[in-house]
Amino acid sequence: MFTKFFVFALFIIFLSGCATANKNYVLELQQCHGRIASLEAEVKDKGREVEQLERQLRRKESQGYGRNGPVKTHIGSADISNPSIIQIQKALKNAGYYNGSLDGKMGPKTQEAIIKFQKDNGLKADGKVGRMTWSELKSYLE
Repeated sequence: MFTKFFVFALFIIFLSGCATANKNYVLELQQCHGRIASLEAEVKDKGREVEQLERQLRRKESQGYGRNGPVKTHIGSADISNPSIIQIQKALKNAGYYNGSLDGKMGPKTQEAIIKFQKDNGLKADGKVGRMTWSELKSYLE
């Protein structure tokens, strides 16, 4: 009788171990599926980023910005030392940094474009078009 009870107890322990292992397996499998879905979303986001960067690159190349930096043209009117805001907006637009209207107002879009241009060109990103910023930016004025 004791032997039957012992065998029965071992059988119960074995089955409960299998059930626990199965639950752990299912839980781990669900966690893996969740991680895979998260990684797929990240890959999709990165794909969008790559597409956006490729569009920006094509736009800059079509505006005379080569792979080795800007292809600068010297236009007589671009040698102004005190540019108007419309001239700044036009140069930023030609350089691919500004997509607003040429309204002659120093609004937030213009300010953001100036700062982005300054950062990308290794200038002090203060949002002001001083001598150094204008010397880089004026080559985009047409």
